[in-house]
Amino acid sequence: MPAKLQLLGIAAAARASHDDPRPPGSETQHVRTDEWRLETEVTDRVAVKIRPTHRDSWLGADGRRRLRETPTAPQFDENGRQVERGESGETVTDTVSHDVFNLPRNLPHDPSRLADILLRGTPAEGGADTATQTLALASRIADIFDTRVVDSDVRAALWTVLSKREAVRDLGATLDRAGRPGRAFSIWDADTLALEIWIIDTTTGSLLGREAVMFGYAGVVTDQVPRAPWIGWQVTYLGATWEK
Repeated sequence: MPAKLQLLGIAAAARASHDDPRPPGSETQHVRTDEWRLETEVTDRVAVKIRPTHRDSWLGADGRRRLRETPTAPQFDENGRQVERGESGETVTDTVSHDVFNLPRNLPHDPSRLADILLRGTPAEGGADTATQTLALASRIADIFDTRVVDSDVRAALWTVLSKREAVRDLGATLDRAGRPGRAFSIWDADTLALEIWIIDTTTGSLLGREAVMFGYAGVVTDQVPRAPWIGWQVTYLGATWEK
């Protein structure tokens, strides 16, 4: 069913919620997630490996982003069968740029201005309300939650922006993978044959998780058909804090 009313309700709740105070002198944004990372290999057949990891992301005031990924379980395929574990141990990546995703450090609270900024430089910039534009917006919103401590006014503006997109559908109340209650929404991606599902906290507007139900093999030209729809990737947001 259409998601507009539910997303506007979540935006109102986010606007009325209270953020934790930012500690004096804190300039680094630390985001913690548990994830399933999708890896695809193509030979005579498509081979899928899903790698469970814990990820820490630190974004500094200078735009430097540091990632630390730690494997949390053996890899498995699209049918849930365990495959080779692969490399173990932490992977640390440092990325240096003025802003990781070319977004301003301080995002506007006005939904119209925010939508323009989110679409700037994407193939969907200046276009109509299409599924392509909705997916572009969703991708940028995910970038924000992946890297930042998102304050209540920005959360309200983000969900207001998304509420205007007809391609977003309301799936109803649910629990995320950490057992937290939220509201689920979906966006269909015809290019990758994936149904993206987002779970949002209805009291704070925090993004709890994202995942993709795959009906094919994204980016691969093949006659191979999955035995059943499968979860290709998922992100569970565990926390976002300011640090010195």
